[in-house]
Amino acid sequence: MNSSLPITDLHCDLLLYLANAPGANILATEDIGVTLPYLQKGKVSHQVLAIFATTGPESVQLGELQLQAYQDLLQHPAFFALTESKQLDQPQEDKIGVTLAIENASILATEQEPLDTAFRRLDNILAIGKRLFYITITHHAENRFGGGNYSTVGLKPDGEVLLDYMAEKDIPVDLSHTSDAMAYDIINYIDKKRYDLAVIASHSNFRILRDHPRNLPSELVVEIIKRNGLIGANFLRLFLDGEQPGSLLEHIRYGLANAPKCMAFGADFFYRPGIPDPERQPLFFPEYEDAGQYPKILQQLETLGVTEQELKALAHGNAQRFIRTFWG
Repeated sequence: MNSSLPITDLHCDLLLYLANAPGANILATEDIGVTLPYLQKGKVSHQVLAIFATTGPESVQLGELQLQAYQDLLQHPAFFALTESKQLDQPQEDKIGVTLAIENASILATEQEPLDTAFRRLDNILAIGKRLFYITITHHAENRFGGGNYSTVGLKPDGEVLLDYMAEKDIPVDLSHTSDAMAYDIINYIDKKRYDLAVIASHSNFRILRDHPRNLPSELVVEIIKRNGLIGANFLRLFLDGEQPGSLLEHIRYGLANAPKCMAFGADFFYRPGIPDPERQPLFFPEYEDAGQYPKILQQLETLGVTEQELKALAHGNAQRFIRTFWG
């Protein structure tokens, strides 16, 4: 049955929760929708774990705490590190594969530290995680590398040097939190340098359906398609029609119709008390606020006419195609 399909999800903030939230517990079922009970209920077989911090004086320290949380997580018998494409064909029974990513390159260096320091930290992350699924270079605001999604700043010289390093290490670049100017500058820089650098949007929806700067304009959707990338559907109400739960399904169906080989899940589950703003509540539609809902979502999409082939592509097929293409 399609409701039993294994799931790959491209983005969550589980590591920040485990490293920083009071009383954090991988078995908890309150406050964050991506702990072990939800992952198991949702048939998640591969979860990308972002190391995330906003840009500020504590960014590097928070990154280090999350790297330790990742190492601790791998001591739990339910998890293993998915670092090679061949592991897709050799799944570990009753275990969830995890891969590291970076959300905001400010975790690599403060705004003042030399770039060599950032690259030493990145090399250490790679030594521990073996692979990064992607680096999201910015977050909401501007940093030393370029402009975040709430800015109009483009790619900065330090960002160009970081892209050079990412191309050398075969680390895909994620456009989910770039300004439009930054995104286009990244695309142009990659083309100018003739890099075979994968481009994705790990947790972004479609601006044509919801006009928000965190959602992808159609031109960037075309670029990701052209580059055989991925687009992960984001479950946050802010990036959907906040009054209509069905708008999540609408974005997914739009993606399957217009980017069928790119569409995936990137739910963006995080520690909900970390954003207490009453105007944002609830942060997720209650029907879709945890990873346990993936089977229900697949059933709902099937009812709406999504084919079995499309459901498999969404659930894991497109992500696995990407892994086999870019991981070697």
